[in-house]
Amino acid sequence: MAINKDNIITVASEGLGTPAVTFFSQGFGYYDGYDPYPYDVEKAKALLAEAGYPDGLTFTLYYAGSLKERTSQVIQSNLKEIGVNVVRIGEFAWHRMEPAPGEFDFSFFHKVVDRAHALDIGVVMGTPTATPPRWLSRLYPDVMMENRDGRTASHGGRRHCCSNNAHYNEYCQRIVEKMAGEFADDPAILGWQIDNEIYAWNGG
Repeated sequence: MAINKDNIITVASEGLGTPAVTFFSQGFGYYDGYDPYPYDVEKAKALLAEAGYPDGLTFTLYYAGSLKERTSQVIQSNLKEIGVNVVRIGEFAWHRMEPAPGEFDFSFFHKVVDRAHALDIGVVMGTPTATPPRWLSRLYPDVMMENRDGRTASHGGRRHCCSNNAHYNEYCQRIVEKMAGEFADDPAILGWQIDNEIYAWNGG
């Protein structure tokens, strides 16, 4: 209701796509043909006010690291329209910030942060240490977490690395220091989220 999905498809995906009508994909077993919510900014604002947020709220822009730039722009503009004034980004995007060992690229996130600042939306930057990239698991297989039953995690999802592992900590420190160098003085950054969902894998 607050996000113009048709606009995302037209502007960001060159007309390729179908608007989702539920959080289940059409190929998933629980999908049932729901009627889509229409894009209605005023109705979205009214629902926020009814929920106790008449003056806007803080919102997490999930998976911003995997969005296309134009998709991100559309979503940010839509969120601003309904009164969202803070977003959180970055916590699952290590692979995009460091696509190969020692090769850092924060250009996408500078664009997202600059766009938010232009819209007067504050940003909480999340460090991506909960989702190390595939190249780290391949480079150092010992970083993988082992649970109380002796099972070793496989790559994927979140929190699959052991927080006590020296290699994991070395690369975490490096990516966080690089992020701080890039964004510490950015006027759009209101704060930082350090790590995410500690020990979520299979009960740790």
